[in-house]
Amino acid sequence: MSSGVSVPTGVASAPELESSLFLAADRAYVVGSNRFGIYDISDPATPELLAVADMPSAEYRIVGFFAAGDYAYAGYEKLGSFGTKVFDVRDPASASVVAYSGLRLTDRRPDVVGQNVLP
Repeated sequence: MSSGVSVPTGVASAPELESSLFLAADRAYVVGSNRFGIYDISDPATPELLAVADMPSAEYRIVGFFAAGDYAYAGYEKLGSFGTKVFDVRDPASASVVAYSGLRLTDRRPDVVGQNVLP
């Protein structure tokens, strides 16, 4: 008897990535401490690693993640500062930061750089 629940059947390795999984359309994002892998899951039997996107340095720690449309949003903590890096993931092989916002807890003034990239 079918339960109506689809269960992916493929297996793909995640190179040195751990932590959490975020699904958006035909993509899966495997999020690690300071980078994330982008997988094509349009065929669940054969997931394919498209790229790994890194935060600007190892000092960044991803504390939240969201993806929609052409963009992935990585909330981060870096040496007492918090913010969001916005990645353009239209072409996963060249995913890059296109905007960011940050808040230094010492002065409580936000930094915002980039264009409006909300979905």
